[in-house]
Amino acid sequence: MAPSAVSETPLPIRSSKQGSVHPFAPLSENELLNAGSLIRAEWPASTDLQFKVITLEEPPKAEVFPYLEAEHTGNAVPSIDRRALVVYYIRKTNKLHEAFVNLSTQSVESNVRLGNNIHAPGDAEEFIGIEKLCLEDASVQAELAKLKLPEGSVVV
Repeated sequence: MAPSAVSETPLPIRSSKQGSVHPFAPLSENELLNAGSLIRAEWPASTDLQFKVITLEEPPKAEVFPYLEAEHTGNAVPSIDRRALVVYYIRKTNKLHEAFVNLSTQSVESNVRLGNNIHAPGDAEEFIGIEKLCLEDASVQAELAKLKLPEGSVVV
């Protein structure tokens, strides 16, 4: 049987020898949900947020070096707080925010609105919308007609 292109079992999260989550381990599902909840709690309940990025904010090197040294030598590792970087919009606005959430202390350490000319990465829904608008444009349609593509061709 050929190997599946998609693994059916999740990748393991590497833990330290002492059993705590390794400082470079990706955020778990619970940590992702927790980061989102802590940000939502910063806003009135009726505020509709669109999360663009929730990812691990790696700890500073000054904290990681002693951790890695202790891990390598088999000594007790120091505790390092888990933090998440959260980038989100207030939905249907241009109000983009960047927040740093300390998952260890359950606190939002910073939460700032970014400038008007800063944009979050696009997502699938936005790409589909952009593609639709482009393909509906009269000048794009005129250029496509010049190509004389075979019937059934799909332009992406």
